[in-house]
Amino acid sequence: MVRFYLAAPSAYCEMASELIDELTRRGWRCTYDWTNDINDPKADLVKCAVSDIDGVGNADVVIALAPETLKSRGVHVEIGAALALGTQVLMVVGDGVDLDEGYRAHLPFYEHPLVSKLRISEETETKELANLISERVR
Repeated sequence: MVRFYLAAPSAYCEMASELIDELTRRGWRCTYDWTNDINDPKADLVKCAVSDIDGVGNADVVIALAPETLKSRGVHVEIGAALALGTQVLMVVGDGVDLDEGYRAHLPFYEHPLVSKLRISEETETKELANLISERVR
């Protein structure tokens, strides 16, 4: 059983929730599902922050979902926490995201040995994405 944490910009909450559900159906275990709290205005932000980092720390792999942009500060915090803990990171990036232009110069961590990248198109469905992730993470 693979333990995973899914990092994603809050704008992709629905996509993240669907992917968490699909991977869970396949026997994977999500270490923290932040999608349940993201739209709750009464959510305790301190508790959420601690739960996010605990989720990263308890994961075998952090899946960083970035279908259109890599500008989410939260996702970068979670990637950094994963790398500091020696945890594998799988960056799932849209084919329109240019990792070489701008990002690479400022964020060499994308080239860290624990980081691998998976390119997807905007047509990639949740089940197909789960298949691609399962092929990459054992």
